[in-house]
Amino acid sequence: MTDITAAVEAQPSGQRLSQWIEAAPIGKTAAYELLKALGITPAKTRFPGSAAAVSMLTAEQAAIMDRAAEQVAAGRSIAELTAITTRPRTAVNTTDEAQGGKVTAQDQAALLARLEAAERAIRSGLPLTTGEVTWIMGARPGAATVTRGRIIATRHGRNVWSLARIES
Repeated sequence: MTDITAAVEAQPSGQRLSQWIEAAPIGKTAAYELLKALGITPAKTRFPGSAAAVSMLTAEQAAIMDRAAEQVAAGRSIAELTAITTRPRTAVNTTDEAQGGKVTAQDQAALLARLEAAERAIRSGLPLTTGEVTWIMGARPGAATVTRGRIIATRHGRNVWSLARIES
């Protein structure tokens, strides 16, 4: 009986990353992108009797990943999630959900910055990276040409994009 107790006590706490990914409402690639975007680093833990270390999420990390994965599965982009989770929370700056859908001053400033960046990119014609296009357009482009609103992003090569306005 003491051997069983010792084996139970030796088990690492938390959840295996592979088990979390299997149960998640998003795919494996999205799960790894989410880990990276949220800055979560699973601990490497060796189970008794195993030859290799296993990636483990703490209960807190798993809860954060659960909430984020649900939002991604509901259609929110990972870039949008990281913009919300990385901005500081103060009395003036709270999330849209807490404000009842109201736009905060920081949200307005971020939108204005994106609009100005889009205008400058269109005017100058300078190439942009995929990350820059993602930030400006609010979604990661998934094809060689992507239209969002009246802006079209065109891929010219690996990590080389340009923006243009669609005249109506």
